[in-house]
Amino acid sequence: MNTLGERVKYLRMSHHMSQMRLAAAAGCAQARIAEIESGRNITSKHTIRLANALDVDPMWLAEG
Repeated sequence: MNTLGERVKYLRMSHHMSQMRLAAAAGCAQARIAEIESGRNITSKHTIRLANALDVDPMWLAEG
C-alpha cells in the first residue's frame, strides 16, 4: 500500500465499511472518499478524522 488512497480503501474494506459510512464517520462527503481512493486527491485535510474513523495512526495513514 503505497498511497493514501490504497491505505484508506484497504482499511475501509477491512472494517466492512461503505464509502458512505466512512464519510459519515469522518465528517466528509462520500465523493471525497471516492476521490482519495481513486488517487484524484493524494492529500486530504480529513486525514486525522479518517484515521480516527479507521482506528489507525494518522501519520501512518498519511505517509505509510
